[in-house]
Amino acid sequence: MKSQRPHTYEFGPFRLNPAEGQLLRNDEAVTLTPKAFEALVILVENQGHLIEKEDLMKALWPDTFVDEANLAHHVWRLRKALEDSKDGGRYIETVPKRGYRFVAPVKSLDGLTTEAIVEQHTITRLVLERETEDEGEYVEPTLDAPSHRRKTFSGNKTTALVTGLCVVALLAGTAYLKFRSDSTPLKAAASSPTTLAVLPFKPLNGESGDAALAMGMTDALITRLSNVKELTVRPTSAVMKYSSADGDSLIAARELLVESVLDGRVQRADDRIRITVQLIQSDGKPLWAETFDENYSNLFALEDSLSQKVARALALRLNPAEASRIQQHYTNNIEAYNSYLRGRYQMNLAAEGAIKAAASFKEAIDKDPKFALAYAGLADAHSALGFMGIDLKTPGEQFIKAKAAALKALELDDSLADAHVSLANVLFSYEWNWPEAEKEFKRAIELNPNLAEAHHWYSGYLQAMTRWDEALAEIKRAQELNPLSLTICFHYGLCLFGMGHDEEALVQYRRALDMDPTTGASGSNWGIAMIYVKRGMYEEAIREIEEANRKDPRPAFRLAEIAEFYARAGKRKEAEEKLEQLLRLRKEQFVSPISLAGIYGALGEKDRAFYWLNTAIDEKEILVVYLRAMELGDLRADPRYQLALHRVGLSFD
Repeated sequence: MKSQRPHTYEFGPFRLNPAEGQLLRNDEAVTLTPKAFEALVILVENQGHLIEKEDLMKALWPDTFVDEANLAHHVWRLRKALEDSKDGGRYIETVPKRGYRFVAPVKSLDGLTTEAIVEQHTITRLVLERETEDEGEYVEPTLDAPSHRRKTFSGNKTTALVTGLCVVALLAGTAYLKFRSDSTPLKAAASSPTTLAVLPFKPLNGESGDAALAMGMTDALITRLSNVKELTVRPTSAVMKYSSADGDSLIAARELLVESVLDGRVQRADDRIRITVQLIQSDGKPLWAETFDENYSNLFALEDSLSQKVARALALRLNPAEASRIQQHYTNNIEAYNSYLRGRYQMNLAAEGAIKAAASFKEAIDKDPKFALAYAGLADAHSALGFMGIDLKTPGEQFIKAKAAALKALELDDSLADAHVSLANVLFSYEWNWPEAEKEFKRAIELNPNLAEAHHWYSGYLQAMTRWDEALAEIKRAQELNPLSLTICFHYGLCLFGMGHDEEALVQYRRALDMDPTTGASGSNWGIAMIYVKRGMYEEAIREIEEANRKDPRPAFRLAEIAEFYARAGKRKEAEEKLEQLLRLRKEQFVSPISLAGIYGALGEKDRAFYWLNTAIDEKEILVVYLRAMELGDLRADPRYQLALHRVGLSFD
């Protein structure tokens, strides 16, 4: 028998309005999936009474057979929204092997009483996703024995998605930045309602596999799911370290600060591809698992199905645009797609991988000239080559190529957030077109608020513009989205240091060193050295910068830092010796003019300092964009500093 619907129920800090499809907590809307909301209504209307699992399932899925794991999953989502616990919950009690009971006191605001189990509910204003018959396909797998249910898919849409830039964002030259404003400590977890890590796909049965295919598919799935604003997915750069076949997915979940991990295996044999996947909560509870065995020519349809089922297993609500994005096809040419996947894999390798990646993306474009993702990848590759100084003779040519590729990608599909980031970086770092650069950064974040690199690079732009409060907010958001990024951690420390929060900055630098005590965190040694210089601890600072030099394979880069630190410490003879070495090296290889200006400035030789500063502007050195924010000591009071700002277009109030 159906209950007579009251207008509103109250329990604890919550207010439930079944007719309006609304749940509020202290007058703020609570996000629930449609089925979880329906389950809540049934439980609340029958407060104090046991609802058998079978009855509850019939009420939620009338005339449709579903597995019991479906119900358990939606109750889990409901508990999460209510901040309830399974054992001793304040709201929902689990009666083992039988069902559920709502145990919290419930107040009906218009005085009506509830009577019996509601068999079916019509929820309005809440349903933002299309419920399908596939909802009954959840399984309750074991970690070692995923479900072997198989289904052949055809005629669906797919998308091969691209990751963000795989380059060091702001470079160690931002070490000269002079930061101001306030900061707050790092939050331990992302603010998004659902967090997921897609771990690198591994070969089946311990056999050797196709690394490019495995990582390429991982990368594509990550970026595909990143289009869902309700979901925060850790970027490819964050999960690369978990590619080992014997890695523990639960350890990865804890380190990456995510609620769930997707662990997969893939193998290609001739014209067949086999994939097994399992979605696991961070507490080890399995949510979903399945095996796919398809013709390789059906790879697009397989990726479609995989993305849809992950979203469904996480009970995500997809708006129409998101549903379209995670299934969008960018090419129907399987060979072009293979080249694209290989390029994405190469972009996640060492710096020189960008050279190979550029060739792979060009190959994909040759096979399909309208492949937007391949153009976006090509823009990433050329940007990486420009920023990392791989091609030091013609860095400008790399940025010009990056811009052309990004514009072509956006001509084909303006909704590609990564292409907007690539374009913004060229406009910012090379063309010095500040208004258009910011416009592109904001557009990227609007399209994909969970793209860590967009927030990271935008923070660098804001620092260059000396908009410190905004810059700090963006770098904090970037770290929430990618908590294991050494580069983001380093630049977070820079912000804190510049604002006078030395102890908090040390926490960030040491955190980076804990994550990678070898070469990856050499910038943090530099950051610690800067704090020591600020405190007048010059010997300690020199030891730290020499440690950074030992770790870094770029001798000229670190040699310049050592020279400047000697100059700051009053060791003029040692500084001049290092300076002479740098001037000799500059005849054979790239030596930063900005670094030379910094050394001469620390030695008190202003004329030479401004000579090298203007040389940096003439050569369009990347770090020139931070001229307004640089800590240049007495040079800032010299009229020539304002002239330099004017040349770069940074002489605004």
